[in-house]
Amino acid sequence: MSLGEQGDGQDVTYPGVLATHGLGSPSSIAWRPALKAAILLAIPASLLSSIFSGISLFCVAAASVWAVNLYARRIRASSISTGAGARIGLVTGMLANWMILGLSGAHVWSSRFVFHRNAQMDADWTSFVDQSMQINQNFYSQIGVNSAQLMQELQVQRLSMLSADGRAGFPLFFFFVSALFLVVFSLIAGAISARFLTSSKAKRT
Repeated sequence: MSLGEQGDGQDVTYPGVLATHGLGSPSSIAWRPALKAAILLAIPASLLSSIFSGISLFCVAAASVWAVNLYARRIRASSISTGAGARIGLVTGMLANWMILGLSGAHVWSSRFVFHRNAQMDADWTSFVDQSMQINQNFYSQIGVNSAQLMQELQVQRLSMLSADGRAGFPLFFFFVSALFLVVFSLIAGAISARFLTSSKAKRT
């Protein structure tokens, strides 16, 4: 019997999971209810992360935790392995990041081509680059590195980031690095959620 397939109607219960979901162990996943739970929690997490970027980590991690718990309630599972929780958390994090990317892209496109805020966006990016370069200079100065060659390399990096390709490429690179971090954290949050779910169920019994 494949994962997510309905059972034959017999009243047989596997350890921790109803047989109607076709699951033979707590490490198996019924992907239909798992995806429903992941999508349901990824949508508000992505919306909140797009509006309040400073709480993206909390939103995506919380969505992964709740997705695992919602999935467990939907299939009436008394226990879920940490591996299954990690996979559900991973899927939730990936879905949330795809939605964040889509919302962010729509925001950038509308700001440039609908509301014509090009000058403001370019000024904000220039300010960000200058602040980053200043932080780098202060760091190298504190560790005793203040050569002319280093200053020249930092200036080349600044000009690269302010070029047309840099304005498009560097923000996208920063986003993917952040997305990778969020996905890894979602995986960990899902595994921890499954672990605590199993522990709490064991204490009740």
